[in-house]
Amino acid sequence: MAELCILTEAQCSPAFNWPTEKLKNQLRALTTKTFIAEAVGSKDLEPLHSRILAFICFVDLGPAVEIPVLATFLAVQRQGIMRELLLQAIAMHYQDRELWLEVHENNQAARNLYRTLGFVESGRRNKYYPDGSAAILCNRNST
Repeated sequence: MAELCILTEAQCSPAFNWPTEKLKNQLRALTTKTFIAEAVGSKDLEPLHSRILAFICFVDLGPAVEIPVLATFLAVQRQGIMRELLLQAIAMHYQDRELWLEVHENNQAARNLYRTLGFVESGRRNKYYPDGSAAILCNRNST
Protein backbone atom coordinates (compact mmCIF):
# COMPACT_ATOMS: atom_id res chain seq x y z
CA MET A 1 0.00 0.00 0.00
CA ALA A 2 2.82 2.42 0.85
CA GLU A 3 4.37 1.86 -2.58
CA LEU A 4 1.13 2.81 -4.33
CA CYS A 5 0.77 5.92 -2.15
CA ILE A 6 4.34 7.04 -2.88
CA LEU A 7 3.94 6.44 -6.62
CA THR A 8 0.62 8.29 -6.77
CA GLU A 9 1.91 11.33 -4.88
CA ALA A 10 5.23 11.43 -6.75
CA GLN A 11 3.42 11.57 -10.09
CA CYS A 12 1.61 14.71 -8.92
CA SER A 13 4.78 16.59 -7.99
CA PRO A 14 6.12 18.75 -10.83
CA ALA A 15 9.67 18.83 -9.43
CA PHE A 16 10.02 15.08 -8.93
CA ASN A 17 12.48 13.80 -11.56
CA TRP A 18 12.20 10.03 -11.22
CA PRO A 19 10.21 8.09 -13.85
CA THR A 20 7.45 6.00 -12.28
CA GLU A 21 8.91 2.65 -13.37
CA LYS A 22 12.35 3.51 -11.98
CA LEU A 23 10.84 4.56 -8.64
CA LYS A 24 8.74 1.41 -8.51
CA ASN A 25 11.83 -0.75 -9.09
CA GLN A 26 13.78 1.12 -6.40
CA LEU A 27 10.99 0.69 -3.86
CA ARG A 28 10.77 -3.04 -4.61
CA ALA A 29 14.52 -3.76 -4.64
CA LEU A 30 15.61 -6.19 -1.93
CA THR A 31 18.58 -3.96 -1.13
CA THR A 32 16.39 -0.90 -0.49
CA LYS A 33 15.21 0.05 2.98
CA THR A 34 12.48 2.70 2.79
CA PHE A 35 11.53 5.06 5.62
CA ILE A 36 8.19 6.86 5.49
CA ALA A 37 6.74 9.83 7.37
CA GLU A 38 2.97 9.55 7.65
CA ALA A 39 0.21 11.76 8.97
CA VAL A 40 -1.85 9.83 11.47
CA GLY A 41 -5.37 10.55 12.66
CA SER A 42 -6.02 13.83 10.88
CA LYS A 43 -9.55 14.46 9.69
CA ASP A 44 -8.21 17.07 7.26
CA LEU A 45 -6.45 14.53 5.06
CA GLU A 46 -7.78 14.06 1.59
CA PRO A 47 -7.69 10.61 -0.04
CA LEU A 48 -5.61 7.84 1.50
CA HIS A 49 -2.55 8.61 -0.65
CA SER A 50 -2.22 11.97 1.10
CA ARG A 51 -1.32 10.24 4.36
CA ILE A 52 2.32 9.74 3.30
CA LEU A 53 4.21 12.99 3.76
CA ALA A 54 7.78 12.02 2.85
CA PHE A 55 9.98 9.02 2.13
CA ILE A 56 13.66 8.08 1.92
CA CYS A 57 15.23 5.04 0.26
CA PHE A 58 18.56 3.76 1.60
CA VAL A 59 20.70 1.22 -0.28
CA ASP A 60 23.56 -0.54 1.51
CA LEU A 61 26.59 -0.60 -0.80
CA GLY A 62 28.98 -2.21 1.68
CA PRO A 63 31.45 0.55 2.55
CA ALA A 64 28.74 3.22 2.35
CA VAL A 65 24.99 3.67 2.14
CA GLU A 66 23.46 5.51 -0.80
CA ILE A 67 20.28 7.55 -0.65
CA PRO A 68 19.16 7.27 -4.29
CA VAL A 69 15.80 8.95 -3.80
CA LEU A 70 14.01 10.95 -1.13
CA ALA A 71 11.11 13.36 -1.32
CA THR A 72 8.72 15.43 0.73
CA PHE A 73 5.39 15.81 -0.99
CA LEU A 74 4.52 19.26 -2.26
CA ALA A 75 1.67 20.09 0.13
CA VAL A 76 3.87 19.61 3.21
CA GLN A 77 7.28 20.90 2.10
CA ARG A 78 9.25 23.37 4.25
CA GLN A 79 7.77 22.04 7.52
CA GLY A 80 10.81 20.11 8.77
CA ILE A 81 9.40 16.69 7.94
CA MET A 82 12.36 15.50 5.85
CA ARG A 83 14.82 16.82 8.43
CA GLU A 84 13.16 14.78 11.18
CA LEU A 85 12.85 11.68 9.01
CA LEU A 86 16.53 11.84 8.03
CA LEU A 87 17.63 12.47 11.63
CA GLN A 88 15.63 9.51 12.91
CA ALA A 89 16.74 7.10 10.18
CA ILE A 90 20.39 8.06 10.57
CA ALA A 91 20.30 7.85 14.37
CA MET A 92 18.54 4.47 14.38
CA HIS A 93 20.31 2.70 11.51
CA TYR A 94 23.12 4.62 9.82
CA GLN A 95 24.97 6.71 12.41
CA ASP A 96 28.15 4.66 11.99
CA ARG A 97 28.02 4.57 8.18
CA GLU A 98 29.14 6.90 5.42
CA LEU A 99 26.14 8.21 3.48
CA TRP A 100 26.01 9.35 -0.15
CA LEU A 101 23.36 11.30 -2.03
CA GLU A 102 23.01 13.70 -4.91
CA VAL A 103 20.89 16.80 -5.28
CA HIS A 104 19.85 19.08 -8.14
CA GLU A 105 22.16 22.09 -8.22
CA ASN A 106 19.17 24.48 -8.11
CA ASN A 107 17.56 22.85 -5.06
CA GLN A 108 19.08 25.23 -2.54
CA ALA A 109 16.65 24.29 0.24
CA ALA A 110 17.71 20.63 0.05
CA ARG A 111 21.40 21.55 -0.19
CA ASN A 112 21.06 23.69 2.94
CA LEU A 113 19.24 20.89 4.75
CA TYR A 114 21.91 18.33 3.90
CA ARG A 115 24.65 20.74 4.98
CA THR A 116 23.01 21.21 8.41
CA LEU A 117 22.91 17.41 8.79
CA GLY A 118 26.65 17.07 8.18
CA PHE A 119 26.71 16.32 4.46
CA VAL A 120 29.58 17.85 2.48
CA GLU A 121 29.38 18.65 -1.23
CA SER A 122 32.07 16.42 -2.72
CA GLY A 123 31.55 16.41 -6.47
CA ARG A 124 29.43 17.35 -9.44
CA ARG A 125 27.84 15.55 -12.39
CA ASN A 126 27.42 18.16 -15.11
CA LYS A 127 24.32 18.05 -17.32
CA TYR A 128 22.92 15.17 -15.26
CA TYR A 129 19.25 16.14 -15.16
CA PRO A 130 16.90 16.41 -18.17
CA ASP A 131 16.90 20.21 -17.86
CA GLY A 132 20.70 20.25 -18.34
CA SER A 133 21.48 21.04 -14.71
CA ALA A 134 24.16 19.36 -12.66
CA ALA A 135 23.79 16.95 -9.78
CA ILE A 136 25.77 17.88 -6.69
CA LEU A 137 27.28 14.84 -4.98
CA CYS A 138 27.23 14.88 -1.19
CA ASN A 139 28.59 12.61 1.48
CA ARG A 140 28.35 12.35 5.25
CA ASN A 141 31.01 10.52 7.18
CA SER A 142 30.12 8.22 10.05
CA THR A 143 30.10 9.75 13.52
